[in-house]
Amino acid sequence: MQEVAGQEGRATTAALDCVFRFIREWMSTTHPDADAFVEVARDGLIVAKNQAGRNVDWMHDMKSWSEGVTFNETPTPKWGDVQFPTASALQRAASRFREMS
Repeated sequence: MQEVAGQEGRATTAALDCVFRFIREWMSTTHPDADAFVEVARDGLIVAKNQAGRNVDWMHDMKSWSEGVTFNETPTPKWGDVQFPTASALQRAASRFREMS
């Protein structure tokens, strides 16, 4: 039982690391020129967007970002050095992230 709790804790921490990595990379790559928002849904979907009023200029979700996207004709690297978190780890990480907000 304690082993499972330890594994879940490590998986949640790894998922949170991915969330913060996504935010750091997204901000430094896209350089938002309006209001930058990060939405963390209960199901673990993480989305970052550049929004001016009701107009969303661009947005990316963490999953596709981790697989590599192209922004302003510049490709972003894939996250080959980490395994993308499981849905349950993302849900726990999303809960912790919202607690920090």
